[in-house]
Amino acid sequence: MSAATAPFEALAVRLLGGGALQTRLKEWKEFRYWKKKQTEEVELRNTHYAWFYTECFGLEPKDYAGRRLLDVGCGPRGSLEWATAARETVGVDPLADRYRSLQVRDRRMTMVNAYAEAMPFTNGYFDDAFCFNALDHTGDFRKALVEIARVLKPGGRFLLITEVNHEPTLAEPNCILPDELAKLIECRFDFVSRKLARIRDDHNVYQSVRDGIAVDPASLMPNSPAIFAARCAKRA
Repeated sequence: MSAATAPFEALAVRLLGGGALQTRLKEWKEFRYWKKKQTEEVELRNTHYAWFYTECFGLEPKDYAGRRLLDVGCGPRGSLEWATAARETVGVDPLADRYRSLQVRDRRMTMVNAYAEAMPFTNGYFDDAFCFNALDHTGDFRKALVEIARVLKPGGRFLLITEVNHEPTLAEPNCILPDELAKLIECRFDFVSRKLARIRDDHNVYQSVRDGIAVDPASLMPNSPAIFAARCAKRA
């Protein structure tokens, strides 16, 4: 998004106030983005994902063997295709049905059309839950965190990567403050690790995590984006 577009989108988010029209505009913009990516790549690549679910958080693929995995806000790439030893791999996204039109081959991962704030799973169904580059895209990130905790079993892992402290846009309407996010997580989870990292000038969230340049929370100015990455365990 260009610098000229950002103030307009922030104003649009404030005027729309999170209603149905904003949701439709957000989903239109996100699908248009992925349609463009699919045109560029032909087959949406997903080989880069494994590192973020494993080494990035001190884990290995074998740590997921026989477990039920949930990726919230999974997008169309097949983010859990690497997890071949898992018992079940599920991705939730409100655009899942439309994303299937962008896939050119069968996926092992099941995609469910649903919002993060209301997922169609029983309490404690999953062993591991992930939300990568998606929490600030939700309609209500606070409800999304409550719902993630609900579907995760006690002691289950929750891995989070999200942009924080940014100006709202149509696709990313939540300005999540790092301190508030940490407090919300601590209501239901214990932190195993967490980090606030500098975001690149190109706003590439995943590469920013790989760069791993730490940021002092006290140094953050309003609308000065950063990346919040955390590994957590749900309390019993």
